[in-house]
Amino acid sequence: MRRLLLFLVRWAGLLVVPGGVLWALSPVGASISETAFGTPNVFWKLFPSAPLLLLAGLVGLQLRQSGRAGILEKVGFWLAALGLLLIVAGDAGLFWLGLDETFIMTAPAYRAFRLGLLVLGAGSILFGVAAPRDGDLPTWGLLPFVVGALAGVISFAV
Repeated sequence: MRRLLLFLVRWAGLLVVPGGVLWALSPVGASISETAFGTPNVFWKLFPSAPLLLLAGLVGLQLRQSGRAGILEKVGFWLAALGLLLIVAGDAGLFWLGLDETFIMTAPAYRAFRLGLLVLGAGSILFGVAAPRDGDLPTWGLLPFVVGALAGVISFAV
């Protein structure tokens, strides 16, 4: 049982790859949903799989080097995890529960989704910069965290 757990932890970090691919293809998915069903909401109901895969992969990466992680890396990890959870909660509240239709003026699900994007960006930048500095993971392996986070923060601001 212990060997299986160690094996799963070792390879769980790779789940960030399909999560990132699904997230990167989200404009295509929304476009296909709009064309096929007349609304992008069908796609957005399926969207939480991308941040959940990213979260599982991020947890795997953190568990892999948790004993050597510095304070900045830990803060970045927890911020990124919180951001991903806010994104999933916002998406579920918006497209599954219809919270924003009930609370029109406050739009809690939309605000949670947007705040999650911002927190994920900040956490990914911290995690991506601190992990190679601490010598835990190679620089080239975490470069996508930083580039993706910067792109996300820029798109959030525009």
